[in-house]
Amino acid sequence: GVKNLFILSHKPYQTGPNQHHPAVEAPKVVAMFAALEKSIPTGIKTYYIAGHNHVMSQSVDKKFTTTGAGGRSHYTCGVSSAFPFCDNVHFGFLKVSITATGQVTFQFLDYNGKVVK
Repeated sequence: GVKNLFILSHKPYQTGPNQHHPAVEAPKVVAMFAALEKSIPTGIKTYYIAGHNHVMSQSVDKKFTTTGAGGRSHYTCGVSSAFPFCDNVHFGFLKVSITATGQVTFQFLDYNGKVVK
């Protein structure tokens, strides 16, 4: 009866090396997530939610979501068709709703509970 799997991490594994996470880490992390994905049964939808980068962002397929502190950060969003939503202005959090049938919806809220997206 499992329909969804949520993997919570420090940082999305598809993010490249930077000053905080050197290149030596990248192959190990990618290998770990590849092994994890191979073990997930077919038909279970997988979502990766990370709490770093100081931005709120989400991939176009909603598989990858970043929600940490939101804005006023040293990170910028840039423009990406793979991540059409990116907010580095608001401090906020992610609300995940799951229906009895397993449908998942995401809502980004600021620290006052006002909808950002």
